[in-house]
Parts: sequence; structure tokens; C-alpha cells
Amino acid sequence: MAAENSAGRGAAVSAGAVVPGRAADAPRVTATAGSGGISVSWTTPNLYGATLDHYVVSASGQGDRSVSGTTTSYQGLTGSVTFTVRAVTRYGGAGSAVLTGSPGSAKAAVATGPPTVKITSVRSTNALLVNVNADGKGGAATCQASFVGVTSPWTPCSGPTQLTISNVLWAGAITIKVTIKNSAGSATDSWTGTPQWNFVFWFFPALLGRKKRRNARKVRRDSHAQSGL
Repeated sequence: MAAENSAGRGAAVSAGAVVPGRAADAPRVTATAGSGGISVSWTTPNLYGATLDHYVVSASGQGDRSVSGTTTSYQGLTGSVTFTVRAVTRYGGAGSAVLTGSPGSAKAAVATGPPTVKITSVRSTNALLVNVNADGKGGAATCQASFVGVTSPWTPCSGPTQLTISNVLWAGAITIKVTIKNSAGSATDSWTGTPQWNFVFWFFPALLGRKKRRNARKVRRDSHAQSGL
């Protein structure tokens, strides 16, 4: 970093050097919803050589709070909440003027209760495709489908969502289980039936092709027999 005016360009200054009068950069903020609350943490930003006085943390619908460390938590929040963190610094001792830095922010969604999930259909191709309708109750939710020990990846789910259990071919009746989780709890749904499947469209053309080739060989043999060859 360098200063420049009509007299020319000054010497470069590193990002960690003292820059009197400059406010701190924005911290990187992370907000994580958990059981009963939200945990907020952040990194220490570039203070430009100033002394950290404290952080100001804001949350949607909440008053500001002063925090000396880099973590805080909230209880009793619901819905989508935005958190903002600013570093407050000073270049002199106690009583000197303070500077409020740039804001860093993050969002988290808090569930109003345990989630629900309903399996709506199952298809079989080269995998089991499990369609569900998921409700995270206002919070972020993830879903997983399972079948005889084989599972889909945990997948973010909200409303209509498709879960994929890979490398499974199945044509008969099966039982599928789906688990959904959010910060307030979990729920399951199960489905028993015969999946809609497309395997027939791959399998029977191959059989028909082999049958045609066998018939062609039979015709050639019959022709050779009739001609005396």
C-alpha cells in the first residue's frame, strides 16, 4: 500500500503496518444454528496497527452487544437471522478516539420445531431415485435415504427434493427409509412398494437383438440345408 499526491508516490506500506486513522477491515463471520440457539464466530481482521477495543455484534431484531473475544451465542431466535460484526479500535490509550471497522456478516436460519418429510415416489434406473417433500420448519435441513444398508449422501432438502442411492438396480418390492434433520430435531418416513423403473428399456432391446441374431443364424442354416451346402 502506498500514498500518492502531487509531490509524488510515497513508500509502500504493508497491510500489517500502522496506518493511523484507518479503521479495521471486515472480519469473516460464521453463524451456525444448533439445538436451541445460534453460535456466531469470526476471525480477527486487519487492525492496521491499532489496538482492539472490542467488537460490536448485531443480530436482526436484537440490540447490539459488545464482545471482547471472537465468539458469542444467541438463544430464542427464530426464522432467518443476519449477524453483523465490526471491530472497534483506537490508536491511543484509554480515552482516545475510537474507530468502527467495516462490517462482516453471516446468516443462519433457526427452525421453529422438528422437521417433517414425506416420500412421494421412488424410481429405479441405474440408481434408486427417492423423491420427497421436506419441511425444515424455517431452518436448514438435510435428508438421507437408505435401503438395506446403502444410503444416499446427506443432501440439503426443502420442499420437493430428490435423493439418489447410487449403483442399485432393483425390480421388486422394497422398503425405503428417509431421515431428515434440522437444528431442532429429526424425523423419518418409510415407503414400501415396487419402484417405477426404466431397466426394462435397457434390458429388453438387448434380448430382442440376441433373438434376432439367433433367428438370422437359423435362417442361414435352413438355407444351407435346402441348397445342399
